Amino acid sequence: MKEPTTALLGKATEQRILGLIAASGIPVVSIALRDLVSGRQVDLEPDVSLHAASTMKTPVMAEVFRQAAKGRFNLDDRIQVRNQFVSIFDGSAYSLNPDDDSDKSLYGADDELRPIRHLVELMIQQSGNLATNLLIDLVGAGNVTQLMIELGAPGLAVLRGVEDGPAHRAGLNNTATARSLSTLFECLGKGRVVNAAASKEMIGILAGQKHNEAIPPELSSSLTFAHKTGWNSDLYHDSGLVLSEGEPILAFGALTKGGASKQLAQELIRRMFLQIFEADVKRA
Repeated sequence: MKEPTTALLGKATEQRILGLIAASGIPVVSIALRDLVSGRQVDLEPDVSLHAASTMKTPVMAEVFRQAAKGRFNLDDRIQVRNQFVSIFDGSAYSLNPDDDSDKSLYGADDELRPIRHLVELMIQQSGNLATNLLIDLVGAGNVTQLMIELGAPGLAVLRGVEDGPAHRAGLNNTATARSLSTLFECLGKGRVVNAAASKEMIGILAGQKHNEAIPPELSSSLTFAHKTGWNSDLYHDSGLVLSEGEPILAFGALTKGGASKQLAQELIRRMFLQIFEADVKRA
């Protein structure tokens, strides 16, 4: 498939997307779409700040790559697996429940050594929580947030690891906005996160995403989605890049809250992509 010769996000497409959102009945929908070919943008409440869920794992990956580029460690270095962490709220110890983790491969592997690169892949592609907490402890949550500020994505704030119950109850949560997510992915697409080589490698990791429920199967053979989802009982988010023949053409952040089901939000995002790429699907 060739790159589109016209803007992906024309006015008619924007109106169809807004119509889909209105018809979905989902109480909170926030989107930020960036056409990387034409520069056109489509935004709907892009600065609404919501619990980030697992979308915060992309910023964590970016900081891992930054510290590796600075020589603090090598991505092939191995770190020790453990399932005990310290709450940022009161310093109490907590552990993760494997039943709540999309990746269970690290549980029961205490004291084993695993490569940092492998943990990044588990964090992004499987949305592994234990891998995420190990990496946050490695690089520091504050450093992740600072990198997002430097990239022009201040709406992405990483305060803590996953399942820090005392912090959650105190309202200390990781947060995201659609605008900041789309900005981060636009920077990745333009090779500005750490450097061009690191950005390309991170895009490759994201393209191996296993949670693709909102990606239309009709598009999977003609486009590449390098993305990261996030969800809990009240939220469903997706964020990433769409590439055509290896070239990034769209950066997006789509956040939802309060839908009747996760599947309803997934269907909304799926239909949104079909609207954006409707002409290309018909030509295929």
